[in-house]
Amino acid sequence: MMNVMAVYLAYPRHREPRVAVRAIERAITRICKGESGSLLLPQQAYAYLMQRTKLYAGSPAGRNVTPTADYRPYPASWFNASSYLEDEAEWQRGVRRTGPDDGIRNTDTEPMAPEVVAALRKKLGVKSIPL
Repeated sequence: MMNVMAVYLAYPRHREPRVAVRAIERAITRICKGESGSLLLPQQAYAYLMQRTKLYAGSPAGRNVTPTADYRPYPASWFNASSYLEDEAEWQRGVRRTGPDDGIRNTDTEPMAPEVVAALRKKLGVKSIPL
């Protein structure tokens, strides 16, 4: 018997359990239909998904948390995106965080170019856009 809640609990972030369980059930269905490269029985698909989830949970990307932020995707997002199919090497890198001292330009705080503002005004039909 498959316990999809066990897969949810194996994932390193626990948010929105009902949505996550539905996403896990759909992931198992996709894996059964050959998403991972071959057709699998439901129990095999469950075992594969559990194994991949545990691998992710133990990787740097699965542990990508700071005291002030959690950079891991919600479980439903991860399962819906079929992220369990990713190359494990991607998970070993973790997630790159940007901040004021990392040498990367933070475009969220940069002013928009005048032509972008003008195009937005025209598209939205407004005279000004609060920036």
